[in-house]
Amino acid sequence: LTSTSPVLGQTATWIVSHHPEWGGALAGFLRERLHAKELSDGERAELEDQLARFARDGAIQELLAATSQAADTPVETRRTVLRAMARSELKETPASWAAEIARVLAGGGNDPELLRQAVAAARALPTPKELKDASPELTAALLHVARDVVAPADLRIDALAAVPGGVASVDTALFAFLRDGLDPARPVLERAAAAGVIARAKLQPAQLLELADVIKTAGPLEVPKLLPAF
Repeated sequence: LTSTSPVLGQTATWIVSHHPEWGGALAGFLRERLHAKELSDGERAELEDQLARFARDGAIQELLAATSQAADTPVETRRTVLRAMARSELKETPASWAAEIARVLAGGGNDPELLRQAVAAARALPTPKELKDASPELTAALLHVARDVVAPADLRIDALAAVPGGVASVDTALFAFLRDGLDPARPVLERAAAAGVIARAKLQPAQLLELADVIKTAGPLEVPKLLPAF
């Protein structure tokens, strides 16, 4: 896998890509690659792909959580870990991942890109079949990001979209923020994302009346997303 011969390296990568059950056996190798001091962009992308592919294995799940949590892990490596988590396509979110993503969200304000990757990972991971099994720490951390008025609007909306089961209670400030996100002057993707969050949120009757007024000026892409809120 680390051969200097491109053909040999590509062949080895192709072989392991067809054996997701080899994750445990490759955990040591992947750990060494994660802690390698210098990786090219291509090597890092390949490593990310391998980590995502083997993420069903418990050893790889723990490797990703532990690597992100370690104090001496470089920021770029943490981003690689979060991207691998987001691409893992697991059917259930490991508890160690939910806890680590929550920790990054709570303390990642100094690195906007890391924060964005953590939100993307939280949004990509599956919602528990029973909402009572959702991580309350992760939900609280996502709401913390959403209420940060300094953070970019699209990041705040993505954080709300990642809340398992939708936002249970929308306070006045948060509703005003989401309502502003529907402004026709906002980028279309931001408006659509805000509409999706509102549709899944549990709104009060007074908020639904306000939303009815907003629909008058909402675009054709947002209106179908907003109607389920009623």
